Amino acid sequence: MLKRFLLFTVLTLFFIVPVAQAQGPVRLAELEVDLWPEYDKPAVLVIYHLKLAADTTLPVDVTFQIPAVAGEPHAVAVRQLDGSLFNAVYDYQVNGEWANITITATMPEIQIEYYDPQIITDGKSRSYTYIWPGDYAVDLMRIVVQQPLGATQMSVMPDLGSFTQVDGDPMQYYMMEVGSPKAGEAVSVGLTYAKDTEALSIENLQVQPSAPINGNTGEQSSILDYLPWIIGGFGAILLAGGGVWYWQLNKAEAKSANQKRSRRTKATIKSPEQVAAENGGQNIYCHQCGKRAADGDRFCRTCGTKLRVG
Repeated sequence: MLKRFLLFTVLTLFFIVPVAQAQGPVRLAELEVDLWPEYDKPAVLVIYHLKLAADTTLPVDVTFQIPAVAGEPHAVAVRQLDGSLFNAVYDYQVNGEWANITITATMPEIQIEYYDPQIITDGKSRSYTYIWPGDYAVDLMRIVVQQPLGATQMSVMPDLGSFTQVDGDPMQYYMMEVGSPKAGEAVSVGLTYAKDTEALSIENLQVQPSAPINGNTGEQSSILDYLPWIIGGFGAILLAGGGVWYWQLNKAEAKSANQKRSRRTKATIKSPEQVAAENGGQNIYCHQCGKRAADGDRFCRTCGTKLRVG
């Protein structure tokens, strides 16, 4: 029994150890860092687009550092094969000025977003410094800086070149290829710009129509918008009219029935004087039992004998 247990242990170690050795250090094939100052909060929205190297064995635990003052990240997600992002479970631990975010990556592409409040404001002047702490070696690192709407005199250090306009996007961007920083090699980028107001970029963004809208299109759109209400109101009018019509019909039928019933009652129920007048001033009595008969009777109501009328 002991020999079998030792043999099982040796075989298990034989298969596990080579796998652990083949894993090696984690490496990033691509890293894009988006810096969006004062976009939808009075802070810098930092977005990491991370792609693990193709030789990475998944799943794998990866840890990234963000400034502790940023608090917990706004979003941590893993990109699926169809391109959609799914929220990922992560562990958040503060370690001095930095906070560690640990994720079990099941797919090679990861996205992390957080808000860094460390913008320095001096009147109209704004300044901010971003630092990549060098969590992993990167084959290709790119930094993209979004200029806030309403900002002027923006500069980026190191120089990221001129603005780049993206089709369909009203914002302007600085882009720079950083290169291939090694693990533990920090990368720093400084931003300065001027801004007259505290308005955020998202407040100034205007939704643009996908096609020109003329007056006719607007009228059709308005009619279509109100069409359900028009149909509903017309239906309510029909229901109300039907109810009134049904009530009037029932009322008319009931009145007609009452009138017929009244006529029948008046025609069949007569006073003795009326009966006597219609029979030459004589009342009709049953010759068998002597019971006085009513107008129209042909048989005595008491004994059933046929009356002698006329």
